[in-house]
Amino acid sequence: MKIINIVDDIKTGNSLNHEHGLSFYIENNSAKYLFDTGASKNFLHNSKSLGIDIKDIDALFISHNHYDHIGGLQHFMNINEKAKIYIKEDAIYKTFYNIVEVNYPVGKFHKEISLSDRIVFVKDNIEVGQIYLMSDIIGNKNNFCQGKSFYIKKDDEIVKDEFTHEMFVVHIKDEKANIISACSHRGIINIIETVKTKFNLSINYVIAGFHLSAKGGSSINCSPEYFKVLVEYFKSNNLKNLYTCHCTGKYAYSKLTEELDGNINYFNMGDEINI
Repeated sequence: MKIINIVDDIKTGNSLNHEHGLSFYIENNSAKYLFDTGASKNFLHNSKSLGIDIKDIDALFISHNHYDHIGGLQHFMNINEKAKIYIKEDAIYKTFYNIVEVNYPVGKFHKEISLSDRIVFVKDNIEVGQIYLMSDIIGNKNNFCQGKSFYIKKDDEIVKDEFTHEMFVVHIKDEKANIISACSHRGIINIIETVKTKFNLSINYVIAGFHLSAKGGSSINCSPEYFKVLVEYFKSNNLKNLYTCHCTGKYAYSKLTEELDGNINYFNMGDEINI
């Protein structure tokens, strides 16, 4: 499997356009996938620069209904006319970010798009080719991301978002599980434990955002206790191939690097990981 970071928050020294968003290209044998579209059409420019033809994508996986992951969806559909688009059922609900008691919409999955025959709604888990699309089944709220300002509208009521519209990718190779996650709102610990429970395999690669960023990446959004639990979990599970990006933020990444003695890498735009 080959994974290329197409869109990320951090600008690199190349011609790629950065933004607050995420998009990965995934190639597994002859199958070509896109995981999220970033916030805009920047993924089109970056894909072209990286030699990736969006018209060749066989399927698009949307991690969750936030603009920085689904904002380029219509641009994708305009260019690629064949790919099925996989998204959780609960992505149909409107999502919000609350600032000083004002709810600002952050979801971009419109009703018109949901009616397309290219949309495949995922209830819990589904296998696409040799890739599994999965959701957290552990549900330990102590492990959820510490961003407390996310809400969702269900049954005409705006309530705290528990991110049931979130899913992640699992790939099995050499009797080990590899995980690709976007923001890990329901907690990277829950996600890893879900995979271990489902497959009863050790974890090889974890490529994920941990949603630790605050103030544009210059600070951290969680308590010292939460951060310590996260670090100790990574250590106790002896994760050797740990990559992060996007919503983890620069400051949190630097702190993780210190605590993990360098056993974590930043997956920059244009970088390629081969598993």
